[in-house]
Amino acid sequence: MAEHIKTNVLRMGKTTFFKEMLKLYGAPWILVFFLMLLAAAALSVIHDLRWIIVALMIVCITAPMMLAFFYIFHGMKPVTVINSLPHTLSFGDDGITAVLLTQHKNEETNETEYIELSRQLLPYSGIKRYKSGLTSIILPFENGNKGFIWLPVSAFDDKNGMLEAMDKVIAAIRDNN
Repeated sequence: MAEHIKTNVLRMGKTTFFKEMLKLYGAPWILVFFLMLLAAAALSVIHDLRWIIVALMIVCITAPMMLAFFYIFHGMKPVTVINSLPHTLSFGDDGITAVLLTQHKNEETNETEYIELSRQLLPYSGIKRYKSGLTSIILPFENGNKGFIWLPVSAFDDKNGMLEAMDKVIAAIRDNN
């Protein structure tokens, strides 16, 4: 059996979670929002000034509803939810094993302990590409329950851990394409 590459305990921040989700899946939503806003603004100039009220309704009513739907549709996918909970990732030959954890504070030692909640195998076959940034890599899953896994550079104790993990992912992507 080959060696598994394992991360430290990870948890994605709320702002980072929303930004990455918006970068991956938000372009059509933003385009629709701005087209509706532009149409209402153009009609207020060309046809009737009351269309400015429609533009304000788009901004104040429609935009929050679109964001809520976007968050529920993309942010609540089982693969994506993993990022918002404490978890570890283990890179094996057959896929990435995500171990969801729960935090528990030990009253005697005053240290945080983690208890395993569940395990989920995410096969490499769902990954067709990856998106690298300055401090992290995003692995979007395209088969089944779409979503993404966030992999920060700081997730590994070993300085070569990220390289070894990405070698496995890249080899799997080559095999999938």
